[in-house]
Amino acid sequence: MGRYPIIAAEMIHPRTADAAQRASAQGDHAIARGNGRAYEDAATGFRQTIALDHLNRMRAFDSKMGRVTVKIGLLLSVL
Repeated sequence: MGRYPIIAAEMIHPRTADAAQRASAQGDHAIARGNGRAYEDAATGFRQTIALDHLNRMRAFDSKMGRVTVKIGLLLSVL
């Protein structure tokens, strides 16, 4: 079974894109994390992990082009 590292990293949950950018710029070895379902180790920062789960909104939908614009945290299963 999976031998993955257990790391005590601070989880940061920004609610806006600006807050996510600030967390990234000010982060201490921070890494952004999506759904946490990677084939290998899920994204986990050494000291900080920026969880993007709250940035999960649809921004626009163009029905003529069949194009949707979403924020980074939206899962395809939800769309």
